[in-house]
Amino acid sequence: MPFSLLRLGAIAALFAGACSGSTSNSDNSPGNLSITPNGGDSSAPVATVIAGTGFLAKATVPQGGGETTLDTRHRAWIGDYELTKVTWQSTTKLDATVPADVPSGTYDLVVENAIGNRGTLKAAYTARDINSPAALTATLTSSSPTPAAGQPVTMTLQLANAAGGRATDVTAVTPSMIPTDGISCTAAAASAGAVPSAAAPIRIAGGTTETFTWTCTSAAGSYTLSASVTATDVNAGASIATNVTGVVVTYGGTGVPAAPGITGAAPGDRQVTLTWTEPASNGAPISGYVITADRGVGARTTPSAATTYSFDGLTNGMAYTFTVAAINSAGTGPASAPSAAVTPVASPVGADMSAAVSMSDLGAPVGEYVTGTATCTNGGPNIATNPTCSVTGLPVGATLGCTPALPATLESGAAVTCSMQYAMPAAAVTVTVTAGSATEDRTPANNSASWTTNLTPTFLQPGVP
Repeated sequence: MPFSLLRLGAIAALFAGACSGSTSNSDNSPGNLSITPNGGDSSAPVATVIAGTGFLAKATVPQGGGETTLDTRHRAWIGDYELTKVTWQSTTKLDATVPADVPSGTYDLVVENAIGNRGTLKAAYTARDINSPAALTATLTSSSPTPAAGQPVTMTLQLANAAGGRATDVTAVTPSMIPTDGISCTAAAASAGAVPSAAAPIRIAGGTTETFTWTCTSAAGSYTLSASVTATDVNAGASIATNVTGVVVTYGGTGVPAAPGITGAAPGDRQVTLTWTEPASNGAPISGYVITADRGVGARTTPSAATTYSFDGLTNGMAYTFTVAAINSAGTGPASAPSAAVTPVASPVGADMSAAVSMSDLGAPVGEYVTGTATCTNGGPNIATNPTCSVTGLPVGATLGCTPALPATLESGAAVTCSMQYAMPAAAVTVTVTAGSATEDRTPANNSASWTTNLTPTFLQPGVP
């Protein structure tokens, strides 16, 4: 009896720890998953350790009494392939075996605990079939198809080994030139700077790439630049045939221009004004540009080397992006990166005529001269046609002069200023300035302004009649 009680207590304590949440997710699902190793040869089973949280056991107490049992059975999959020999070690550890013959590829890991909850780790395990032969794919590019005479050109060769294939040892990458006269090339080096050799090969694992670079220089002429690759299958020891397609480079020749860089895209009324940097012409002057708008608007060609263009005929309120490509005698070069999206907007309508007045005094005695200024301003944004600037309320004998004389049109931001002077009469004077034009006014409330100069009494000195 003491032994049974002790065992029951241990099981209860284990289950309580599993259910307490101290090593599992709050929803009692497996989480924080990892699998070691995270890949392997699919030609044979691979033993793994799965770590995480929420590997919960399930306790069962028989009805009517009896010994409590603890169900620790868990299940696990990579993709659609169920793992075997899944053994529960603790609430944070499982042992499991990836079966043989899983096709090459990368799979998600799914773990189901004893209470039926699941957790997932994306792209957790990569199966590799090392019985698949290595296969290299080569891509060769040049830094410029038409460099200046004597300018080094960088050649870049990317070698990609087939996913799931055996590793490849590259023992030589040898640059080649047709013709060979008048051109020289450096040795090809891997990305880390090492030159491959039989004694120190560059290994490319299945599903990975390696990049080799070298430079070639010539005074002038056209060449087909390529390379030969010497490589072997690491497991089979067989040579791997690699086809490298050559690239034509013409030193001192003429090529299409490089891509411009868009520097501005300013919206207007049904149009966008673009600006860009002039690209390298690559041997021939730039004669024009092709400007292309999205949304099916199409392309426009400018017969000018100017680096700005107003693309009209657009729809206000709709966002557009643009690209620009340069043209020379060799043809049209690559397009620029797209501009930021820009939305044409309608221009504000009308002008904004406003009036202002300022006098030298708020009050003056009879006969004192009062001076002042009246101003009529067009606040825009459009031109004011047939502008007016009237001053009323001046007493008899007042003088008034305006500069400039009222023009037929008043530009946005322009103003007419009038100077006035009068002798203070025996009553208050209110001067009113009114501005206007034949153009629709956006804010008519500021068309008028007034100033009142009050009459102040004259105080005589004592004894003065």
